Amino acid sequence: MERLDVLKPSWYDRFQCKGGDCEYNCCQCWEISMSREEYRTWRKKKVVGRNAWHQTIEIFSPDKKTDTNYAKFILDEDNKCPMLTEKGLCQAQKDYGYAILSQTCQVFPRQTHRYLDQVECSMSLGCEKVLELLLEEKEGILLINGTKSFSPQSRYGSYTGRNERRKTPALNSYYDIQTLCLILLQLEEISLEDRLLLLGMAIRHMDELIEAGKGSDIPVYMEQFIAELEQGDILRQMQNISADNTFSVYYSVVTGLMYLNEGDQYYGKVMNRICERLNMKTMESPEAGEGDSAFHIEKELYHKYRDQFREWIKGKEYFLENILVSYMLYANIPFKDTEKSMWENYLYFIWVYSMVKVALSTYLEEDSTEEDMIHCCSVFFRKLGHNRSLFHKVIEDFNTHGNSLAHLAVLLKSC
Repeated sequence: MERLDVLKPSWYDRFQCKGGDCEYNCCQCWEISMSREEYRTWRKKKVVGRNAWHQTIEIFSPDKKTDTNYAKFILDEDNKCPMLTEKGLCQAQKDYGYAILSQTCQVFPRQTHRYLDQVECSMSLGCEKVLELLLEEKEGILLINGTKSFSPQSRYGSYTGRNERRKTPALNSYYDIQTLCLILLQLEEISLEDRLLLLGMAIRHMDELIEAGKGSDIPVYMEQFIAELEQGDILRQMQNISADNTFSVYYSVVTGLMYLNEGDQYYGKVMNRICERLNMKTMESPEAGEGDSAFHIEKELYHKYRDQFREWIKGKEYFLENILVSYMLYANIPFKDTEKSMWENYLYFIWVYSMVKVALSTYLEEDSTEEDMIHCCSVFFRKLGHNRSLFHKVIEDFNTHGNSLAHLAVLLKSC
């Protein structure tokens, strides 16, 4: 055990699993894995759920299995874990106690990112209870510093050490960059979309400094950026970004649906409602390859639903801010993938925001409840927050069709 500095959001310690009260619980609709040691324990104790042993757990193929990712639960025809009871509780935990659970089940929705001697704690937005806690944080999210003992087994997430820092120059300013991102996201004097554009301006310039071999100038640049922001100079520069209408919110919707068109029954119900409300149709795309297709939506309908959502969300706008701050910590933006530039990490962050905003705008109706909003968010973040291949697809798409601040300005303003 080693004692490390810990950064966690103010609501973190209030989390408590809803158990059987969770509509979209974590025991269904995705792969639930276990280690070799956990598998042996389960086999020794002959732990089984609703089915026989050979129908409960399956060992991964030789090319995929490792000591930490050795086997998985075989989901039933409803995509549910075989240990899940009719009351939405875990039969294994009931019979053998909490310690029998695999690390995957014990940890979710928690996530940690360690940078040198600091651990950042966060939670997945694919969890209903996490979203409920974010809705309670009406004054924004306060980040709390402290210390905590961690064992190697308790870490679940990324680890960035000195070797990674030597390979990625931006990591030398990790703390400063993270602080700037959080400051800009919670700059309540301006709209959330403008805050995201400001963040893009800063990240773009910092990447340019790194490309020019001037990464050591990043702290000085950030001080200058903050000073100009306080004086209003940066905001005036932002107004001069000329819009490029070749990349709009509609393109974001279309590509998003193409990437997320395979999903579970919960995602299917949400998407069916969105498709019906937008009168969405599949049509052949002249730019697509043979057999490929694109989507057509009624833009006027989206404008109508978007305006309705702007009225519906009044007084709860802080929830969207809290979502972004929490997702930034969870995904470790702009260092989610250090093989990519900070700007490319930022592009995915923008895409996630635009997709969720479009989904909420279309899914919610005038008489919808906060529970409806939480359900929609949990369904989308289960897809957006836990799909590494999606990250690379989105970045490639931006780089192909347009990734300038002008493109992003239109995208953000449209949604």
